[in-house]
Amino acid sequence: MSVLAGSHRIRSSPISAGKIQFANAEMSSGVLALIHTQHLVPKVSMLVIGMNAEFHKKAIGKIRFECNDGEKINQVVKGVIQNQIGMVCETHSKGYDEQGDCVAEFFIKWSFRQKTK
Repeated sequence: MSVLAGSHRIRSSPISAGKIQFANAEMSSGVLALIHTQHLVPKVSMLVIGMNAEFHKKAIGKIRFECNDGEKINQVVKGVIQNQIGMVCETHSKGYDEQGDCVAEFFIKWSFRQKTK
C-alpha cells in the first residue's frame, strides 16, 4: 500500500484542486511502480498512458491518497521481464479528506516496458 498525504491544502478553484488531486493520485501509485522497477536488470520503463477520475465530494482541507495495488503492479512487472513484452496495469487510488470520507477515486493506467540498452 502507498499512502500519500498531500501537503497542499485545497482551497482554490475546482480546476486547480482537481489538478492537485490528479498529481497526488498519480504519485500514490507511481511510488509503488518505482519500488517494483528501480533495481531490476534489465531495466523497466514506466509511463502513465491514461487517467480517469470520479469525484464524490468537494475536497476541502488536507487530502490523503491511498493505492493498494502494489502486488498487482509487481505481477505485471514480472510479466514484462519474463515475456519480454510491454504490459499495461490499471491502478486505483482513492483520496480521503480529514474526516475519512472518500472525496475522489482515480484510475491510472501505467505502461511498463523492458528497456533495450
